[in-house]
Amino acid sequence: MSIADSAPARHNPAVARPSPFHVPIASPQGRLLASVIALLLAWPAPIASAGGCAFWLDMVRQAHEEQLRMLRPGTTVPWMASDGRSLELNEWRGTSVSLLTERIDYDPWLVKRLLDCLDAYWLRCREICGNTPPPDPTKGPFVKGRAIIAEAVRPASDAPPGQVAERSVPIVAMPGVARVSIGTEALEELLRGFTNGQPSVPLGERLPVAIARTFVFFESELGAATPDRFGPLAGALAFLLAGEVQDSLGWMVPADARQFDAILTAYRNDPQATHATTLAKGIGVSTADAESLWIAMLLPLRHASGERDFMRRVWSTLYECPPAGEADIAVGNLIVSVSAGAKSNLVEAFRALRFEVSATTAARVAEALAPRKIDVQKRRSAPRS
Repeated sequence: MSIADSAPARHNPAVARPSPFHVPIASPQGRLLASVIALLLAWPAPIASAGGCAFWLDMVRQAHEEQLRMLRPGTTVPWMASDGRSLELNEWRGTSVSLLTERIDYDPWLVKRLLDCLDAYWLRCREICGNTPPPDPTKGPFVKGRAIIAEAVRPASDAPPGQVAERSVPIVAMPGVARVSIGTEALEELLRGFTNGQPSVPLGERLPVAIARTFVFFESELGAATPDRFGPLAGALAFLLAGEVQDSLGWMVPADARQFDAILTAYRNDPQATHATTLAKGIGVSTADAESLWIAMLLPLRHASGERDFMRRVWSTLYECPPAGEADIAVGNLIVSVSAGAKSNLVEAFRALRFEVSATTAARVAEALAPRKIDVQKRRSAPRS
């Protein structure tokens, strides 16, 4: 099974897709058809006649067509390609997520499997963060307010088909908006991965972090940790959120090419490197940028805690912290929240990482970890939107 009936050479499908009514037994539709056939074989001979078989097969066909209508409702969304072309992207509809593609001839059951994983991932992000980014203000109404994963269509004057790496469009999130763009090659690679069932890393290496990044923007949480909602810390928190979501869904968390142990070692071995001289200024160390350094510091704290809902508590605690109008408040809020996430007092761990931790922050951490305490200095009583 491949991802398309027919395609231009640039899509390079493995094999032609079979008829929509020719589905593998491993798929939900195949199992349904196998169940009906088994029922017919067990039925009394008069009922399992040619007319009876035709009736039940017609029922299966109608159910199949209804599933296709729900998955592929015929909605098109006006879109502007990177080269200025006006396009009409086709909607594939899930429960919370809509996938928009240029082509409509992808194998619908591969798309359905991908959408099921996107829905599960999106809903788990919402459960952990307690809210979701708002729909795309211009495209959201076309898909009834669902989150959008849109194909970043290649320019018409693209390179020859053989140069896939050079043509690949990166996966790009829109922080604060329920929308992510994914390149054609990356999208089709994900679809191919579902040919033999659900892969261990169903959303690939980059898409989970991109989706998580759309959640990491809220002023009520991120604004407590850093005044810059588009800064390196935001990317690091999205990375940790993506890992927690995938782990909670029973998926394998893909390995990252960055050598976080080596990055942290480089920081520790540099006597001039402190929080004030690096991360506070938005810079990293000689071997890595600031986002990678943040991850290298926070990831071991999460792992050492052994807490599977680390980010859930970090996020909810940040919500209760005062706004980060000043740098020392932002650092204090982060230390309080990470300690709450780990259910452990991490003041000395941050001091070992050369953060300046005030006595006020240390007291806030102790209070946040006290029995029956969620956090300190609650700053609002209105419900979360």
